[in-house]
Amino acid sequence: MKIPRWTLVTVPALAFGIGFAMNAIVMAVNGGQMPVLVPGCTPDLIDEAAPAIHSCMEQTARLSFLADWIFIRHIGAVASPGDFLEWFAQVTAAPCLIAWCALVLHKIGIIGD
Repeated sequence: MKIPRWTLVTVPALAFGIGFAMNAIVMAVNGGQMPVLVPGCTPDLIDEAAPAIHSCMEQTARLSFLADWIFIRHIGAVASPGDFLEWFAQVTAAPCLIAWCALVLHKIGIIGD
């Protein structure tokens, strides 16, 4: 039996996997820390957030376009492109899974029109 609407279950999973990999790669090439671009960044500022995994972004940061540089004004946070993919996956996974289950049940005749 062909899986109907397989994209409903694979797209959120792929988005999460790609976002996680992007964050893991940038951290791996920067000594296990995620560079954060914050105006006036000091080690004290980073210590408050999560000192074990974050550091101030410097000129020597590698793959800085994958690091935390996108400022989200209404929550006062800085995120990375990978974070957005992970958030997209978290928001869409449950609704997509429910829709997929409904389509499968409809296809095999358990629920009707």
